[in-house]
Amino acid sequence: MKRILCAVTALTLFITLLTACGGPRTALSIGGAQISSEIYTYYYDLVKRSPETYPGDARENAVNLCKEYVAVNTLAAELSLSLQTKQEASASAWVNQQWKFFSSYYTSLGISKQALMKVRENEERRKLLLDAYYGADGLQPVADEELKAYFSSHFVVFKSINGYLTDTNDVGEPVALSDERVAEIKQQFNTMADNIRNGTSIEEVNTKYLEAQKSAAGGELAASVIDGQNTDYPEGFYEQVAAMKNGDVKVITLSTFLYVVQKMDALGDEGSYFTQYRTDVLQSMKGEDFEKLLQQRENSFEVDEKGGTLKRCEKAVDEKHTKESGTAQAVSGAESTGASQPQQTESAT
Repeated sequence: MKRILCAVTALTLFITLLTACGGPRTALSIGGAQISSEIYTYYYDLVKRSPETYPGDARENAVNLCKEYVAVNTLAAELSLSLQTKQEASASAWVNQQWKFFSSYYTSLGISKQALMKVRENEERRKLLLDAYYGADGLQPVADEELKAYFSSHFVVFKSINGYLTDTNDVGEPVALSDERVAEIKQQFNTMADNIRNGTSIEEVNTKYLEAQKSAAGGELAASVIDGQNTDYPEGFYEQVAAMKNGDVKVITLSTFLYVVQKMDALGDEGSYFTQYRTDVLQSMKGEDFEKLLQQRENSFEVDEKGGTLKRCEKAVDEKHTKESGTAQAVSGAESTGASQPQQTESAT
């Protein structure tokens, strides 16, 4: 009986994968390269989850992402670029994290872990390709001194203690604080800033703040590195930090967010910040040129769309998002969607 149940379970999973969008069939032929239904479904789902990033026709956007996927793989092959252990490990770590939390979501769309690995390896290959063109030994090299100057003028490095001028209720919704409580928090942050200016390290001040909050978060206070395009902080945050001098300490209040910020020397700490973010700096500096290079190759591709397969993939995604949307409306708070589907972490544009 147990053997029969196992067989039925396996058959059910197999049928689910097949019916989600017809199994791993060819969805597109791009410049002679075959794009599977799994890869297409992944990009179509990404487009549907990110309408602000990909406005307009969803299929057109998804096909364009597939064309970029092929362009990156093709150019990398022409330059004999292959992923090394470091890049393979990075891709594998991302895939394992995604699969740990969202395997049910991906499986329901017929996307396998192997397909996720191909997508992430493409992202790693893209970084190699960027360096192959514009790195120190690249085809169109950018000197390190030029990169460092760009890093200093377009990125900021800082450490911060973060707070909020709101509280949350039992379902995670923001709740306004009284004027008295807001005044207390602001005074607390001003006092912390004064202590740092008077010689106490921001790390020590942060530790005492967390202890007072009875927060489990702790450990080393790492430096943050952002540019003007960063969306992790409120609008106007980057500009205020950029206007500070190295070593300065400032309390920044934006909307309901509060920060004690100490600006660091971007090229300090023996250049470790620059070294760690070198690829990001290169992408920021030469990104437009790199996109044009990819676009030239994409424009040369002939694209053959397998209409029936595309429709089946799109139907699976559309129905999934309709169902998720209904669930989100039925459950109050952002938590209803936050854990049910992947977040947009891809760098493809």
